[in-house]
Amino acid sequence: MNISYKLKFEFKIRGCEIRDIIEDKNILESLSDEHNIINEICFTCDRNKTTLFSGRVESEDILDGYRFLLYDLRTKILKSLLLTDIDFLEFQDNAEIIIENEKELRLHNKQIFPNYIMFGTIAPTIKCINKEVLKNAMETIINDNKIYEEVFFWLYMTDTVANIDEGITQFDNIIRYRLLWTAFNSLYNIRFRNKKYKSEKFKIEEFAKEKFVLDYFRSIYDDKRSCLYDLARSNLHLYYKDKRRNVNISHELKNSLNKNSNEDIAKYSLLCLYSIRNGLVHGNLGDVLYLSRKAYILLKPLIIKALLYSN
Repeated sequence: MNISYKLKFEFKIRGCEIRDIIEDKNILESLSDEHNIINEICFTCDRNKTTLFSGRVESEDILDGYRFLLYDLRTKILKSLLLTDIDFLEFQDNAEIIIENEKELRLHNKQIFPNYIMFGTIAPTIKCINKEVLKNAMETIINDNKIYEEVFFWLYMTDTVANIDEGITQFDNIIRYRLLWTAFNSLYNIRFRNKKYKSEKFKIEEFAKEKFVLDYFRSIYDDKRSCLYDLARSNLHLYYKDKRRNVNISHELKNSLNKNSNEDIAKYSLLCLYSIRNGLVHGNLGDVLYLSRKAYILLKPLIIKALLYSN
């Protein structure tokens, strides 16, 4: 006998008021997939004008059921709301999910994973700062001539995205990297403010030649080093009006890593980060969540190193 998981879910949505029960079987069937059948969907509002998006789903597999609710159904409803005339939207990343037939499932030795929230968020790392690091940072700020004020502003904006109590969601990495790139853009524009370059690409290539940049890429290890290889496998490109000039930057980075050429590793790593930035801005980046996280891991320490070096 095949026992399915009966899941009851509820998401909170702010920025709009919806009161509706979706009874159209064709819509429910269209929102379902082969392994997750939606039985009901309901929108109600509480006294704070928060819309509660709830319903029931029958899933063949518990983990796939969680995936379906968090990443498939939520995304479809989110896209639907974006096509309305709302001005502000806050859609809860995680849902309250209850397994309604848990006793029955346990009798049939079915797996139960109640901690589904782990699949939607990452707990922020609370780092310990030793007194020597803090002292060096304070000395840098004391001697600061304030030309990098905009860089510090955008760097702080990047750090405010994560919710320390609730964790970092899958979408936070995209926002954090876009803000971080703004800090980086401000940084290299300030450093080269008295020079003229044909394009942003030339500025980035020039920045890659800086001693502290070469030192950074020469000394990185562990998770950051693995990020370089991840980018080298990611098929990132820089595109031009003349398609004959298009470059597979990932391929160039891979060759640089194989040759262990630090100058080229620095250059093509930064151009990979630039390609990811372009993909986010123009909306044509594949695997956006994965690449945004990898890019963030590589770029933030470099910006901090640049600020310490520049003062």
